[in-house]
Amino acid sequence: MTPQEASAPSGPAHPASPIPTCPASQPPAHSTGQPAPHPAGPESLAAPEIPATVESQATLLARAVVASLVEAGVKRVVISPGSRNAPLTYALADAAQAGYLQLRVVVDERSAAFVALGASRSDWLHEGLARPAVAVMTSGSAVANAHPAVVEADAAGVPLIILSADRPHALVNTGASQTTVQTGIFGAATRYQADLGDTNEMSAVTNQVRRAVAAASGRLSLDPGPVHLNVRLAPPLAPAAPWQVPHLEPKTHWLRARKPLEEQLNEVTVSQVGCRLGLDPARRGVIVVGDNDDAQLAHYAAVLAHAWGWPLLAEPTSLVRTDANAVAAYSALLAGGDGSAGGDGAQLSQEIEQLLVVGHPTLTRPISALLARADIYQVVLTNRARWSDVCGRAAYVTTLEQALSSLNTPDVSAGAEAGTDADAGGDASASAAAEASAGVGGSVGGKAGAGVGGSAGKNAPSPLWLQRWLQAGQQQLNATSVTKAAQMALTTWQATSQYKTHSQSTAIHSDGLESSVTLMAASSMTIRYLDARLPAGKQLKKMPGPVVANRGLAGIDGTISTAVGLAWASGQPVRVIIGDLAAAHDLTGLVKAVTETEVDLQVIVLDDHGGKIFSGLEYGASELSNYFLRFFTTAQQVDFAQAAAAFGAHVSVIDDVDGLQSLLSKTIEGRSLVHVKLV
Repeated sequence: MTPQEASAPSGPAHPASPIPTCPASQPPAHSTGQPAPHPAGPESLAAPEIPATVESQATLLARAVVASLVEAGVKRVVISPGSRNAPLTYALADAAQAGYLQLRVVVDERSAAFVALGASRSDWLHEGLARPAVAVMTSGSAVANAHPAVVEADAAGVPLIILSADRPHALVNTGASQTTVQTGIFGAATRYQADLGDTNEMSAVTNQVRRAVAAASGRLSLDPGPVHLNVRLAPPLAPAAPWQVPHLEPKTHWLRARKPLEEQLNEVTVSQVGCRLGLDPARRGVIVVGDNDDAQLAHYAAVLAHAWGWPLLAEPTSLVRTDANAVAAYSALLAGGDGSAGGDGAQLSQEIEQLLVVGHPTLTRPISALLARADIYQVVLTNRARWSDVCGRAAYVTTLEQALSSLNTPDVSAGAEAGTDADAGGDASASAAAEASAGVGGSVGGKAGAGVGGSAGKNAPSPLWLQRWLQAGQQQLNATSVTKAAQMALTTWQATSQYKTHSQSTAIHSDGLESSVTLMAASSMTIRYLDARLPAGKQLKKMPGPVVANRGLAGIDGTISTAVGLAWASGQPVRVIIGDLAAAHDLTGLVKAVTETEVDLQVIVLDDHGGKIFSGLEYGASELSNYFLRFFTTAQQVDFAQAAAAFGAHVSVIDDVDGLQSLLSKTIEGRSLVHVKLV
């Protein structure tokens, strides 16, 4: 809140006097002979005189917005303090007092937006509901601070509502304090935006809010993501009296929930699914599962892998890393690693004929190189309107529901029909590209067709195909040296997978075990340590539940704040594993107002004095070393323990694996930070 905001008049403004059109010697026609009142400024134009016993237009508008959000199924709201958003704050507080909402106050708008993003992710992970959380803020730069969370939500497909307060139209482009052009400020990143106030009828508010919630949840579009509601509010901004909230009926049918697929993939239908996708189960293929929060999609990907004998190249956040077909150290294999003398890892990637892609695989360059190959027939299986095809090589894109919907049709092998269906989840260009370059039912890269018109084959490729991948991956994993940082990351994963709580909020996961700590991995090196050094398949045995990362844009900002949202919404403990630069980026996410409920959050900071991810890229070349330290590594000397203690967190400092293991075996209570010194 600025001094200008704090000093803004709290009562009704005087109406502005019209500009005189008569000579100065004569009073205006409306004059009573008394001096004319001093003009009160542009804001008063939108604020008619209202008796003290009647609520202002701003208060009525705010209450209409809040009531509409509640009825549309919204449950959690993060508020950043400000003056212009005061009508919204009062209305939200009254609705929370009536039991309709859960509120959290976060002073920094950037952090608040990520907290809301984390709360939305929690609802999807734990309840299967695409329920958008709301971040509320005042006008001006406060709104711009939400942009990083908005673009992450856009890329990751996370429901999110930004509810910004704004000045009346009359103040825009006048130089008025804390006034900028907020309408459309997030550009193409939003699924929907609306400007409420000034000219909106109250009856239109509910309609606009419903549209916003439906767009955020992806209920109709299958494209969840962020929306922006900009509310123009004119003084007076404080209500005359508390809101006696009427009876409201939250309607969760506005939110897209997971729908169970009852189809069973037996021996026959598995073959048919492959046929519908243009894949030949009898030929050599792999399934790439990137970052993915859809357990249903992950499950069916694993079912197909088992039925066809295909290896799974699964990221730590794929939900299938523990599957028996999951390959360890797959990136190293794709990059040409053998794992041992006489191993054949370098040859395996060259033998791939087909590729099924699930989720958002952007973690490593070897996977990107695999997806870029023109000689491999590629299919994308998705449950959303937007899919990952980072190299533009997908010949067929469809949803799981569509792939299973026609399993009982007599003939699913007609190449022309499959070419038409290729754009069921995509566009016509994908189908055309499939037929032109790969040839649906033709040849792929000069090889015998893996397309629909080829052999559907009930039989999987030789079991040797999968065995070679599993063996080479394990050899590669055993042969790879483990750095201290990687060992700390692995220790954190293992301890988290063994963590149990017996509180009422304990979740029962698909493995039937009580778990329940969420592990959040920061993007950059920490998630890559896990991907490169974690075992896979039966060797991994158990996952933490669940594992989360902001992989939409893979930024390092907002990691701690997102974790706060996860912990707040789920009521379960969250452990964060994060590098020193990412921690420094978002350390204020640990700040908690004294009025707010405590969250159980533990932050493990792997401090190696800078951005070591760049050392493995071309920027770390010795001939460029004079640039490297300053412009890429950006070494720092932050005392994370002292900083976190200043924010009220419990702190620990360790430098060895034994010390970390001992710490991680203890119950996560409140906010804590563990500073792991690696150098």
